[in-house]
Amino acid sequence: MAADIFRSLQAEHEEFLAGLAAVARGGGAVGAAAKAVAKLLDPHLVKEKAYALPPLEILSALVNGRFPVNTRKILGLTEKLRASVDEMLDEHKAILLAARKLARVAEQESKVEPARLAEKLIRHAKAEEEIFYPVVILIGEYLKLKTARAAAARESERCATGLCRVTFMHPTRDSRERRLPSKFHCK
Repeated sequence: MAADIFRSLQAEHEEFLAGLAAVARGGGAVGAAAKAVAKLLDPHLVKEKAYALPPLEILSALVNGRFPVNTRKILGLTEKLRASVDEMLDEHKAILLAARKLARVAEQESKVEPARLAEKLIRHAKAEEEIFYPVVILIGEYLKLKTARAAAARESERCATGLCRVTFMHPTRDSRERRLPSKFHCK
């Protein structure tokens, strides 16, 4: 399910770039407007492919209660998106302005397909802003929560089996790990 979402978004991105390239080859004002959109869109899509879309691949696993093996990698990607979401949204604003101009110019020249392509791109960008980016960030938050709970459960298990360790500090010696006496075990 989620891998399908990832693949369909990738395919849609490729369709946008191919469609814009085809319109640009047509030349004129519509072609120039399409080139302007593509110039903004292409580097943005590279970023999305690198860190905004891959976390969506694990969505169905999470929904089905499975924890991904590559959690650290996914957390890194979700944090990258969280850190750069303002930049990504600013890029969307520029892309949307260029896409609206393409739609306007295409309509003025009665070119239906470029206008449809621009409108589809505008809807796609809104879906990313309103759905996909927040979902990716929520995936990261969920993974952090589950990772913390799993670590707490492991520590609790270690304490229950008498494997708790404590670090004692001595002013003149290095710190040493020692087993806690049983009366100090975690309960």
